[in-house]
Formats: sequence, C-alpha cells, structure tokens
Amino acid sequence: SGVYYNRLNRGWKLEADPTVAYITNKKGRLLHSDLKKESAFNTYTNYGLPPGPINSPSTSSIKAALFPNKHKFMFFVAKGDNSGKHLFAENYNEHLRNVAKYKKARKSGG
Repeated sequence: SGVYYNRLNRGWKLEADPTVAYITNKKGRLLHSDLKKESAFNTYTNYGLPPGPINSPSTSSIKAALFPNKHKFMFFVAKGDNSGKHLFAENYNEHLRNVAKYKKARKSGG
C-alpha cells in the first residue's frame, strides 16, 4: 500500500489495476482499452480514492493500508513468473526496465 500512499501524496492517479478489474468484472490480464472505461471506480481516469470499496479486504490488507511501509517506490509490476511477487521502482525509467523483465518472463513461460 506504500506505493499508493506515495502516489496520493504526490497528487498522482492511483492507476490501480484491481479497480479496473472490478468495473470490468475481469480476472487475469487487462487490456489497454479496459483502462479507459468510464467509471467513478476507475483510478486510471480519476484522481484520489474510489468512491467505495471494491472487495472485502483481509486483516493483513487493512493493517498494510493503515500502516504502510515507508519507501520511495512509485511504480510496481508483477514479476511475470507466477510467483505473485512484484518488482518495484522509484522512477519511470526503472519501471520501464522492470516492465521489460516482466515481458521477458511472460514470453519464456512465466
């Protein structure tokens, strides 16, 4: 949740895929066209938090939101190896390198 706190503190859009998955009712990979769907819940097109919850979070998720890790990360992308882990970046160029790693992992069957 620290990345989202950092984005909010800088006045950025959250650009959170789970909000788009919620409005499109999709599981799995989203398309670029999905990110443009009109909805108050779409954090790619709207600033700030969505108008309400998109799921029922676990206790650990609530604790993470209440007490986020302090860091300078602004971006993250899945590792692409089906581990459920992510690569984090402090700036956009570093993020683009991580996206390239993600694509390479997906291409090799990750």
